Amino acid sequence: INIKLIHQTGVHCVLHIARDSPRPDVIVSVLSVTNTNTSNAINNFHFQAAVPKNMRIKLQNPSASDLPVYNPILPAQAITQILIVSNPNKEPVRLNYKLS
Repeated sequence: INIKLIHQTGVHCVLHIARDSPRPDVIVSVLSVTNTNTSNAINNFHFQAAVPKNMRIKLQNPSASDLPVYNPILPAQAITQILIVSNPNKEPVRLNYKLS
């Protein structure tokens, strides 16, 4: 499952939710951020996320903090970050996030 979080001004932020997980009450997902803007780089990338109190979330460190401007000759670079959500009651997940 892919969920588009942001798709504006050349910044694309997609949450890829894994079909398989280590346990039935755990959701593993990968955040992928790409830059298709040819004039502005992404610097000091920081993603924050929160879930309701009956769940827990753990964010791994992002793969990088900066993305250069888009170069159509080179393969697109991406920042990736793993999110692990513990959902013991198996309720629908409400994810609040902030990207800066």
